[in-house]
Amino acid sequence: MRFYLLSLLVVLFMPRASALSDIAQYEHRSSVLLLHSRGIVAGYPDGTFRPHASINRAEFLKLVILAVYGDYVYTVSDRRCFTDFKGEEQWYWVHACAAKRAGIIQGHPDGTFRGEDTVNLAEALAMSLAAWNVPLRDAVDGEQWYQRYSDAAAEKGIFHRFPLTPSYLLTRGEMALLLTMMDEPIAFVGDGEQEDSTTVHVTFPETYPSVCGNGVVEHGEQCDDGNTVVGDGCSDLCIVVPEPIHHGVLRIEQLDVPLTNSASGNQDVRLFAFDAVAGRQDVYMTTLAMRSASGSLQNMENYRLIIDNDGDGVVESLYGKGVVQDERLRFDHLSVLVQDGFYKRMEIWADALHTVRPVRAGVQFDTSLPDFVEGVGKVDGDDVTGIRLNDADCLLESICWVSVYTRDPRNIEIGAQGNLFVTQSTPVSERQVLASQLSDPLLRLTFRADGEDIRVQTIAIEGVPESVASLSFYTDGALTPFATGRTTACATVISGQFCTDTDVVIPQDEERDILVHATFKPDTEGATSGETFTLRVSAVTTGAVAIEADGDASAKRLEQNDGDAVSEGEVFIGTTVPAANSAI
Repeated sequence: MRFYLLSLLVVLFMPRASALSDIAQYEHRSSVLLLHSRGIVAGYPDGTFRPHASINRAEFLKLVILAVYGDYVYTVSDRRCFTDFKGEEQWYWVHACAAKRAGIIQGHPDGTFRGEDTVNLAEALAMSLAAWNVPLRDAVDGEQWYQRYSDAAAEKGIFHRFPLTPSYLLTRGEMALLLTMMDEPIAFVGDGEQEDSTTVHVTFPETYPSVCGNGVVEHGEQCDDGNTVVGDGCSDLCIVVPEPIHHGVLRIEQLDVPLTNSASGNQDVRLFAFDAVAGRQDVYMTTLAMRSASGSLQNMENYRLIIDNDGDGVVESLYGKGVVQDERLRFDHLSVLVQDGFYKRMEIWADALHTVRPVRAGVQFDTSLPDFVEGVGKVDGDDVTGIRLNDADCLLESICWVSVYTRDPRNIEIGAQGNLFVTQSTPVSERQVLASQLSDPLLRLTFRADGEDIRVQTIAIEGVPESVASLSFYTDGALTPFATGRTTACATVISGQFCTDTDVVIPQDEERDILVHATFKPDTEGATSGETFTLRVSAVTTGAVAIEADGDASAKRLEQNDGDAVSEGEVFIGTTVPAANSAI
């Protein structure tokens, strides 16, 4: 593996402090606290953590190896596994050799480790993904060594919080964020407090602009030939200008975002979406001002601008951090390239706070300001200002360079828990089934999650005859069952009722069809020829209920339907909207 190293810095980790005095307002505070509680990171003797300080390769690798392997790393006997491990043993040699033994690192071609080098994002991803054994695709000839690590990181949502910049230099606080985004298990080391239940909320770092003339085509550049000489095919602005320059214009079109609810604690809630397109020349969008549409902006946190960089219509890259003040949300100092004639999708995401009562949140353009969207021409550097709102008069100037088209705002209901709706899918017609065989589907159920991902823990089916040996539960299209139901799996044995314990997840705002098959006994074991039966899902809400489920984000058991036609973290059976249950 090749590493590209940028700078040198040594910041030694001190023994673990009892408290960290400088992270109360730090944006990744909960990630730091989680690692601190596990004994992975420590503070300095003065009680600080210094989250904005740089972190080098040795320090980062120590934390990765401790997070995955815990105290086991100290059992490694070979502590001189790299050619630059000479002289008096250093504190990080054991961690580096443990990582080498585990296949997490190989070092440089000359056999050195170079632990004092400041770690960059590409290196950190390579180490972390290897440590957590995340599958990687095969390398492709001609691509950068880090590309397949970036692809795997993108699937885990890393670039919702980190810039898509391999050379980005990590800080101590961002290190904590990255490790917690790799997910559990995270080991307990030394005196780590295993009863800790800190919830991890992650946010993101600032992005950095491209550098013209460095020979690398970076975000927003059309070309970069390594110089700023005009006339050699690439201008001193790192763009190609095929025709005379005209003052840039910008068009913003708000998009419909499907109405939905969210459970408290949900992350990555999509609040707002719009398309932007430039005219006459490429335009950098520099300012975006929003305001509350309903409820309060304080009901959510970590507001961020996510954009579509690759042009496939799906946002994937973090680009801006929102600042909330007095129910206004601003994204300043942006540098989002909007190309001439090409639409770019942009969305505002946020994380719902934990709440014990339902609240509302929503954002809309702050049309009370005459300059709620601003930009600058990429070619001429002229300001792109003056807004014409919904084809009305200019809000600021006599000549408008920005056109904005709005829709009614979207409001989010944030409840303490999500809800689960279970209904009959395509009805199954009457059919004949044979003894000793697995039947065709006898019951089709549709599960829909609202507000958060829902984990279905128990499914009970009634009306099962003595001729049935077991029930098999399949997701639609699956070749193997995800669960098997029997009478003995029920908490209370009831004649004709089969139950299964499962952990199938229904994603928020999505539907999943579940098919119920039966395996019948042979004639010699009690199958009754000519027997008729009907499988059903009970509508009862007390005692032996049909469905039990937990909210994935709220980590709470859903209540059974209380019949008041209001969704309050409940299981609804036989209805697609909050209403009384109806047996299926």
